[in-house]
Amino acid sequence: MTTTPGPAATVRHVHTDVGTLLLPGEFATFTGPFARGSVRDARGSAKAIHALIACGEGVILRGEFRYVDAVYRYCQRFDRELVPSDYFVAIEDHRERRAAFTQERRDRLHRLLVEADGHTLPNVSEAPASDDLTDWFDLPAATGDYLIPYRRLQRILTDMERARQGVAVDAIGDSLTIRPHVYVPTDQSVPAMYTDYAHLIQGSDVLDVGTGTGVLAILAAKLGARSVVATDVSADAVENARANVSLTGMSDVVQVRDPAPLFEATPGEAFDVVMFNVPWLDGEPQTRYDVARYDPGFQTLRDFLAGCPGRLRAGGVALVQLSDIAAARGSDPVGVLRAQAQACGMTIASTDTISRRSRTAGGTETVYVFELRVAADSA
Repeated sequence: MTTTPGPAATVRHVHTDVGTLLLPGEFATFTGPFARGSVRDARGSAKAIHALIACGEGVILRGEFRYVDAVYRYCQRFDRELVPSDYFVAIEDHRERRAAFTQERRDRLHRLLVEADGHTLPNVSEAPASDDLTDWFDLPAATGDYLIPYRRLQRILTDMERARQGVAVDAIGDSLTIRPHVYVPTDQSVPAMYTDYAHLIQGSDVLDVGTGTGVLAILAAKLGARSVVATDVSADAVENARANVSLTGMSDVVQVRDPAPLFEATPGEAFDVVMFNVPWLDGEPQTRYDVARYDPGFQTLRDFLAGCPGRLRAGGVALVQLSDIAAARGSDPVGVLRAQAQACGMTIASTDTISRRSRTAGGTETVYVFELRVAADSA
């Protein structure tokens, strides 16, 4: 988490067959533009509703939650039929065309909407508890009834349940609490990659940049770090990390600094190990949650690498975790890292990789941990 997203405190007016309804700007970034919306009973024909969003419309679903969910699952199952095969024929590059199709399908799935009023869903019965619903997104002040994409509601309800129950992380042998607007570390394999570097972390003074929930800072402490400083630009993440450090009993080892980007929370300090799980998508974050995933032009990665040599003690190491999922959209974050590291006088001492299915971006990705050291002729 290393950049600040643009405000989503706007609303779009959606014309429907029951009047004009408001769509908060944060949700409008997921739906993309659409001309109008129509209200449908979720017990009606899922095929007919699929046809409406395939035509670019929005559909406001009413009825029992289980029927709303069934309509969404039907449309998701047949999502490839939501966009005509010749829709992006003008895009010649196959990779760019595929990415455009993927994005358009997601936009249209987000146009399955439900009505909300504060924390309640007045026209959806028997829905899961949503008492703190508006804590999980940025709702402009004085907004009355509003629309929320069912796909986003589904994700928010999942995160709310995780907040109530905690998220077990095998690598730390403990569970973390999750707070709104903070990225959820659901893939066990990602933090586990750092356990291969226990021999470097044990007995060291460690800096965890972009700590999020605090998972890597806590892991470093449990791997035997002498001290850990955790930083994040997000106030939500700092609050969440502090709660988890206390919850896991690591307060004697881990110190979570006040919100600040990159190295600004550690002026003049140097460390044996610097860790950073880098935002992996090229683009502007649209929500506070997005800050953990989006890095425009990978500038945060570049700035981190530029500042790293001055924050490492002699013989120190930077452990940088990075996904190549952005390559599917025409970017090359791994190439950026290699070139920028060389330009900053750092060498890649080792590379560890895993392959996984990307839950948030789709497709298969390779996740790397690069062990970076200051080159001998730069020391």
